[in-house]
Amino acid sequence: MATTRESGGRVRPEGVSGRCPPRATRARISGPPPFLPSWQSRYPPGVAMPSVVRAAKRALRSEVKAALRAMAPEERGRQQLELTRRVISHPRFLAARRIGIYLSLPEEPDTSAILESAFLRGMACFVPRYAHGAPAGRAGSPASPDSSKSPAAAAPPPDMELLRVASMEDVLSLPLTPWRIPQPAMDDDSREDAIQGGGLDLLIVPGLAFSRDGRRLGRGKGFYDRFLCRLRSAARGSALAPHPYTLAVAFSVQIHEDIPTEHVDELINEVLTV
Repeated sequence: MATTRESGGRVRPEGVSGRCPPRATRARISGPPPFLPSWQSRYPPGVAMPSVVRAAKRALRSEVKAALRAMAPEERGRQQLELTRRVISHPRFLAARRIGIYLSLPEEPDTSAILESAFLRGMACFVPRYAHGAPAGRAGSPASPDSSKSPAAAAPPPDMELLRVASMEDVLSLPLTPWRIPQPAMDDDSREDAIQGGGLDLLIVPGLAFSRDGRRLGRGKGFYDRFLCRLRSAARGSALAPHPYTLAVAFSVQIHEDIPTEHVDELINEVLTV
């Protein structure tokens, strides 16, 4: 089942201090939210709400990870085939020219067939490169010898970039992170950056849990929330689309209507599940 939220929202120039540019509100919700979510009702009055939300997120992550481990291989395979079919036949996928897509972990819906289909359709494909694990002293990092020269030099590099890959052979040749995720090498400066090169039409976003109205529970690092914030900032005064259409694919055990969120959590335009 799929639900849709319209994209849009105001933007601010790159480098301007303050909050991330406002996100679009959900245009359609599958049902009215409960007055007191169940995760909130488990905590006593007077507890700081950020602490409540973080604790609720940790609990839900544990629950969903256990449910993913418990999936029968046959059911996982059935759902995987259906999710792939729904993505590659989706109008937003068929219309996209530039697509960002995560390279999946073993417990996540496999994105390899989606990526292969995107290459066959001639799309420009971009995959994440996470900055964690970069060598000390990388240019622009806090450890860089030149980081004290100016405020601009002292700013840390983005903790996640989406960089272009040329083919499935290129993807298979990427080095592995300590988490066994392939990504472009940290010293590879030859690849096109999605933001600098023209933005994205479609972004397939990973996550541990999703609600049908677009709320998302990630793994707690905030990579995609900050990436989408940077993309909206960079779009001001440029030809970039302010926000790509965001799409998530989820096994049935990953759908939870009661997902704790904070103001920095980005909403997903559409969640595909079975």
